[in-house]
Amino acid sequence: MADYKSHLRVLNKESLILKEKQIEILDLLRKGKKEIIGILPTGYGKSLIYEIAPLMLIGTVIVISPLTSIQVEQFQRLTETPLKTCILNVKGRIITGLDIEDEMVDMESSTPIEEIYHTNLIFAHPEAIFNTVEGRKLLDCDRGKSFRTAFKHIQDMAAFLPDAARLGLSATVSLQEEKDIVKALGMKTPCIVKESPDRTNIYLEKNLKGSSNDVFEMFENIYKPLCDNLFVKKENFPVTLVYIPIQYMGSAMSYCRFIFRNSNLHNCLYGALCSGQDEKVKATILTDLGKKVPRIRLFLYICHWYGFQFPIY
Repeated sequence: MADYKSHLRVLNKESLILKEKQIEILDLLRKGKKEIIGILPTGYGKSLIYEIAPLMLIGTVIVISPLTSIQVEQFQRLTETPLKTCILNVKGRIITGLDIEDEMVDMESSTPIEEIYHTNLIFAHPEAIFNTVEGRKLLDCDRGKSFRTAFKHIQDMAAFLPDAARLGLSATVSLQEEKDIVKALGMKTPCIVKESPDRTNIYLEKNLKGSSNDVFEMFENIYKPLCDNLFVKKENFPVTLVYIPIQYMGSAMSYCRFIFRNSNLHNCLYGALCSGQDEKVKATILTDLGKKVPRIRLFLYICHWYGFQFPIY
């Protein structure tokens, strides 16, 4: 087993202790394995794996992910390290920096595309790789497809970059979804590294709504004690997901806002229904829940599975 302390030092994370599955995946990459699938729970530290990868391998690591908000967050964090990073977005813009107001700064037009070959990490959407001139130059190919169908062409990267290792990282998925991921990436005999999502600090609590002539009152008897408990315990309140019909969600949110009216509203997160920002809200929630001490403590979720699907932990 290799020692990755020097790599962690470069990333300003020398005090961090790598987890068993992180080390296992990094060892597979170091040994030259070409096809690897890592299925690790949310918050396990998947991003750290591809941050260390360019420090121990020769070449550039291309990170393909679907959410811009996560790409920008990771890009900002890596600016504090010696790693040279950039973002190739769906418009073909090569983003090399962020100004004080977090506005993206383009690479100077006089800078040749070949400059990004010297980059340690390139963050990109699949569309940015297959649907833009800059992305096709990276692969030396000419293919363009409509929005999100570019995902099915990720497996084609093996043909253009035959000597490159391919690593697929996912949160916990079902066995069928695992097979779908392997197929989508065009892998034949991948090494699959898994970590069980079971955690002793996560439990399911089921409350009966009771009987009442007033349906709203039945649901109030469930969410009001939770909200009151949150108000008292605050950061000591366990992270709680409440699945509730949408017609009663507004009442629960209004009650929360009422009891916290004298508090700092920056400590609260309000999701606007039908705002068209589901992916951004989800990314914000997942990023916060992955922290050791998350700020978000009470999450009201529609129980009829509308909108995005919450991941399995």
